[in-house]
Formats: sequence, C-alpha cells, structure tokens
Amino acid sequence: IRLESGNPFFLYLPFTTPHAKIEVPDLGEYANANWSEEEKILAAMITRLDGYVGRITSLLKELGLEENTILFFASDNGASGSSHEFFQRSGRLRAKKGSLYEGGIRTPAIVRWPGKVPAGTVSDVPWYFADFLPTAGALAGVRPPQNIDGVNVLPTLLGGVQPSLQSRFLYWETHDGGALAQAVRWGQWKAVRYGIHEPLELYNV
Repeated sequence: IRLESGNPFFLYLPFTTPHAKIEVPDLGEYANANWSEEEKILAAMITRLDGYVGRITSLLKELGLEENTILFFASDNGASGSSHEFFQRSGRLRAKKGSLYEGGIRTPAIVRWPGKVPAGTVSDVPWYFADFLPTAGALAGVRPPQNIDGVNVLPTLLGGVQPSLQSRFLYWETHDGGALAQAVRWGQWKAVRYGIHEPLELYNV
C-alpha cells in the first residue's frame, strides 16, 4: 500500500508458490540434498518465493517508494502435505492445513514499513484476515463499513497497545466434506468442535 504524497497504489499479489501442484522449474541448491523428491521441490519453491519478495522490496527501494509503502506478507492457512513434518513447518503447533487446530489456522504475518513499524520486533497479539479491511482503510484515511468483524490493528503494528484485541472473540468455521467444524478463541482460551453433536474441546493456547 503506497501512502502519503505521490500516486497512491494498492497491490494484492497472491503467490501460488509453494502450493499444490508441487512442481518447480529447477531444484537449484537442493538438487543434491539427501531428501525425498517432494521435500527438495518444496524447498526450491519456498526459496523461489523468497526471491520474488526480494525483487519487490528491491524495486520499491530503487523507485524511492520504500519509506511510504507498507508491505503485508501472510499465508491463508497452515502447512500442508507430508513434508510439513520433515521441515517442521507447523513448529510445535498441532495439525496442518484443513484443521481448526493451531497448526491449521495460526500463521505469522510479517509487516514492513521502514521508520513506522518497529524493525525486528515480534508481537503475540492475535489478529486475522478480517482485520485487514479496517486496517487498510485507516491507512488510506477511509472509514470502513459498520458492523464488520474486523478491527483496525494499525496501533498494534506501530508498536502501541490495544487491549481490545486480547479480549475480543475470534471465530472460524469450515464445511470440508460437508461436515461443520467450528472454533472460537477468547483471550488465551480456544474451543474446537468437529460437528454440532460432537464434544466441545477446550484449550489454553
């Protein structure tokens, strides 16, 4: 998102790498790794994505747009495929893509805005994709629609404190395979239910 003076722009760039189908033009530095073919391809795909992002940041700097452009980098779900265990892509989190456990829906978001978002800092404040709309609206000076689920998290991104983010409810549901699965988080507590007649699982996350 380009801000302040000049010609503002918004770029949404949805990479499909890495993703199924697992393929890549070449294995690069991983060609001789003592891994399975899928693991080598996945590693090459991730490295290729890293290079693409690097090209974008380099271009912003070259064009003099770096200081007035905020970058958001995130994934829409947790790790998938058998290689998620080999690379420990979910870390200590349970399960993977398609699940409502932490390994399925909890992913990091990286935000870069030189001189505005404190560099090298890590926040454990939970926020999710519904928050992007009101946050982007705040950055652009536009009032978001009323009665939406998202919250403007810009104060948190700039290093401030938003107690309301810790106390609100977050909700997810899926209908994969036709069965309803639900999850809700409130503060440190998370409940998961795989089916309306199934037991409710309660976790301290």
